[in-house]
Amino acid sequence: MQKSKLGISVGLLCAALYFSYLFGNILIPVAIIAYILIVEENIWLKKSAVKSLVVYAVLSIVLPFIISLIPDILDVIDSFLNVFDVYLRNYQVFNIIYRIFEFLNNILYIVRRFAYIILGILALKQSTIKLPVVDDFINKYMD
Repeated sequence: MQKSKLGISVGLLCAALYFSYLFGNILIPVAIIAYILIVEENIWLKKSAVKSLVVYAVLSIVLPFIISLIPDILDVIDSFLNVFDVYLRNYQVFNIIYRIFEFLNNILYIVRRFAYIILGILALKQSTIKLPVVDDFINKYMD
């Protein structure tokens, strides 16, 4: 196993990076990524660090934004219709739609946790899950 400049294996350092996402604070993973990109020389480790940031962005920023977009649009429509004394919140369908998107957000939270755990365990073996779009993007700009 290859060692990092910290004296631990690169797989363990990458696993620590993925597991640090579980604590909910982005500062720790960003600090680890900055260290890896600036100090470390292992290409797999650098690509994994960037991949972890892309996975974080997709699972924690992009998908929650998309999921919350529909209820926000419904709120805008409801606010507009309130001017004409029409209240969508009085309709059961409106509330069901809100609950469905709240459920999707909760599922995404669980998926995000499992993804970080699985990627962290795989990183211990210096392996990863193939994500074609992400891997192509990283390979294109990091080679």
